[in-house]
Amino acid sequence: MRKIRKLEVMETVSSVGVVGIIRTPDIPAAIEMGRGMIDGGVRVLEVSLTFPGSLDVIKEIRRENSGKDFILGAGTVGDAPSARMSILAGAEFIVCHCLSEEVIRMCNRYGVACTPGVQTVTEAVRALELGCDVVKAFPGSILGPGFIKAVHGPVPYVEIIPVGGVSLNNLGDWFSAGAYAVGLGSALTKEEGRDAAYETVMKKARTTIETIKAVRSDK
Repeated sequence: MRKIRKLEVMETVSSVGVVGIIRTPDIPAAIEMGRGMIDGGVRVLEVSLTFPGSLDVIKEIRRENSGKDFILGAGTVGDAPSARMSILAGAEFIVCHCLSEEVIRMCNRYGVACTPGVQTVTEAVRALELGCDVVKAFPGSILGPGFIKAVHGPVPYVEIIPVGGVSLNNLGDWFSAGAYAVGLGSALTKEEGRDAAYETVMKKARTTIETIKAVRSDK
């Protein structure tokens, strides 16, 4: 059943088209962001482990939104213990900022999808060899949409999610290049450099979903 769920999780990521990334030291704000994303249609959330209290955010978002249709994961996971704690807290997928073989192996042990960060064809192929179906192109601001096209030349069967440098203005470029989905953080959660409130996040989430639908229909 875990293996089936693992596939369902990644299929949902592709269907929704965007992973909403929550990254803030303010726990109440983080929980509010999660609620705004879910209610706005961004049903795939990633809580970054950048700050203390991130595991509490995962637990609370899971509890508060019980019964709603959404997927919750953990990001910026750099070691196996952090991956295990995130999974036990309720994360259904794990995202790394690098290609961490120990994190991938831990996720495989628990039957949870892992999306490692890659910057080269070699890293993408290694991720496939370790059992990952989807990788994260990071930082997208440096790699650019051309990275996905280039990798899909020799490795057309690897799915890629760009993170960093993705915005509503360039979504079309990323999806045209072959992105499996995209990761969005501050574009959803910030307003004038500050953490955005529920209503703002919800509106940004709705706009994002509408934009992705339009972009995909034009492909």
